[in-house]
Amino acid sequence: PIPHLTNTLCRESLQFLCRFRAYTFLLGSDVFHFFSARSLLIFLREENVKFHCEKGKKITQKMLPKVILLACGSYSPPTPMHFRMFEIARDHFQQMGTADVVAGVVSPVHDSYGKKGLVPAKHRTAMLKLALKTSDWIRVSEWETHQDAWTRTRVTLQYHQNYINSLLNDESKTEKIPSWMPSSLKQMIGTVQVKLLCGADLLESFSVPGLWENDDVEAILSNHGLVVISRSGSNPEQFIFNSDLLSKYRRNITIVTNWVPNEVSSTMIRRLVSRGQSVKYLVEDGVVDYIIKHSLFGANSQ
Repeated sequence: PIPHLTNTLCRESLQFLCRFRAYTFLLGSDVFHFFSARSLLIFLREENVKFHCEKGKKITQKMLPKVILLACGSYSPPTPMHFRMFEIARDHFQQMGTADVVAGVVSPVHDSYGKKGLVPAKHRTAMLKLALKTSDWIRVSEWETHQDAWTRTRVTLQYHQNYINSLLNDESKTEKIPSWMPSSLKQMIGTVQVKLLCGADLLESFSVPGLWENDDVEAILSNHGLVVISRSGSNPEQFIFNSDLLSKYRRNITIVTNWVPNEVSSTMIRRLVSRGQSVKYLVEDGVVDYIIKHSLFGANSQ
């Protein structure tokens, strides 16, 4: 789980690992294997152990597993909280030192999804691009919207993962990179994993009868993994414990608490707009102007 540890630890670090192994031996032989890579890194960091490579250099961000966060949704319209999730998740991985988040991808749902308040994809895509105009790492993938019908989340994740894998394995490196990918992808070494970024409500929706196919949930958990942004006071750990399937893949679920909640939702924005009330400072100015210009959600273009 920590591929760079064995060949890159200095003498001080190796001595500490020996002590760590001795401590776990006293508690039982299975305890050492119980510690995940994340737990071990936290434990080592608390002991102020510094990792060094053979040349005496500190392990860099380039050595960490690379991750692309992908979020699926309606985005009708997009709100700042949709994008704050990406920032919160990236901060978490950076602070924990467990992964290098190289990109964020927003994938708006197909028009045939049929959700109430869903405006055509061309408008949702345009609003997303306006809202993300100042972001240098979160991009929009229009692949879902260009399909013939609604696409399951599992299929969307696998498409993006397969596309990334094909580029990384292409020795010629001649294929054009789509706009949703980081421009530096072709120069990256090793694998890049696409993880599903979501809120705690999506995690809990796995238990709604008939909403998800068990095969899809298992494929998402085993092949990609979840990054769940939860609210203060919620208990996603309890929900995971109550589910045999989620518990089976607990190691592939990252829980991140959002300590600065934002209750502004797309539903609230649509309601305010339909009533002729201001939504300034609740969504990006460019999005507000676009809504008014195209008379979306009952807005008066006059």
